[in-house]
Amino acid sequence: MAGSFGWMLVEARNCRYARACQGKPHGGPNKMDDGQRVILSGWQGATSGLRVDAESRRRVFLPLKGVLRRVRIVLPGHAVQPWCTLSPTFWTTCPEFRSAEIGKWMEMRGDKPWPLRKPPRYEAALLAGGGETAEVRVSE
Repeated sequence: MAGSFGWMLVEARNCRYARACQGKPHGGPNKMDDGQRVILSGWQGATSGLRVDAESRRRVFLPLKGVLRRVRIVLPGHAVQPWCTLSPTFWTTCPEFRSAEIGKWMEMRGDKPWPLRKPPRYEAALLAGGGETAEVRVSE
């Protein structure tokens, strides 16, 4: 088991995210297939955050629309793992996970501030949680 969720291998037929996992078993970070990989980039607005690229949002998150409401962001080397509530516009025009803790993590890594129009990019994996929640684990 990994993380505080106690992730275990989930058979797709019992998975609440069956449309997203496309019938494939999944569970821990080493069991995720490329279908659950997510590309993120730094985002700065009223607070800091991570923006989901268009392809990842379409492929990974849109099948969860109407179910997924909150995402826990696991930031490597950071003590606080923030929960982000998805805004209604996440599904249309603003696919960002927003949290001051994400900004602190980017500063700690030396990724913030970034050059104009060149935000840092990160790879991550969506790990199924339960019901309205999930976990996005950012790779080191």
